[in-house]
Amino acid sequence: MTTRPLSATNESGTSIENDMKERAESVKTMTEEELAVRAQRGVQPCFVELVKRFGPRLLRYFGTKFVDRNDCDDLVQETLIKAYGNLHRFSPKHPFATWLYTIATRIGIDHLRARKRTPLVAIPPDLPAGESPYQTAVRRDELSRLWEEARKLPGRQFDAFWLRYAEEMPVRDIAGALGLTRVHVKVLLFRARTRLASSRSRDHRETRGALCGKPVMEEVVTWKR
Repeated sequence: MTTRPLSATNESGTSIENDMKERAESVKTMTEEELAVRAQRGVQPCFVELVKRFGPRLLRYFGTKFVDRNDCDDLVQETLIKAYGNLHRFSPKHPFATWLYTIATRIGIDHLRARKRTPLVAIPPDLPAGESPYQTAVRRDELSRLWEEARKLPGRQFDAFWLRYAEEMPVRDIAGALGLTRVHVKVLLFRARTRLASSRSRDHRETRGALCGKPVMEEVVTWKR
């Protein structure tokens, strides 16, 4: 006679394995603020989920500022470590992304101050799916040119421009992340768009792209004003 191995159960009588699976799935459906609050209470899987969500985004952010990939990796790690060590200071009344990018911005500034600024590398944000290979190639080329120009913006202008158009943050949250007033952020964005639009107009005769009948560069520069 053979006996079946008994699966471990928790106090409610459900399988611990199933319980862990349900928790893992629930973590993926939580908002960033919910994850942060639970991470404050010591629920480590919640912070791990935040790392998964923001790690690649932070890497793209630092990648537009610094050439060395190793530097970018280190800065992402430093940002996440500092965020973890200061979780008790996070308030769910504000977006977690704003709080995290405040830390990232300061770390980036400290890094620039610590070493001579090197040429930037533009890493465009994710592109929409479902396009033809030609459309994708056109978008990548135009976005690459856009971010190549954006990298030449003064520090605060670039930070505001990136957070607005790559991270899609509202002006209110950008102001919180950069420690500025909303009016100041709007001025930075206006100046950044004006500068990029001027650069685009100079290159318009040589490089064109189509998006709803308009040049891609113009569409990207002027959207969500």
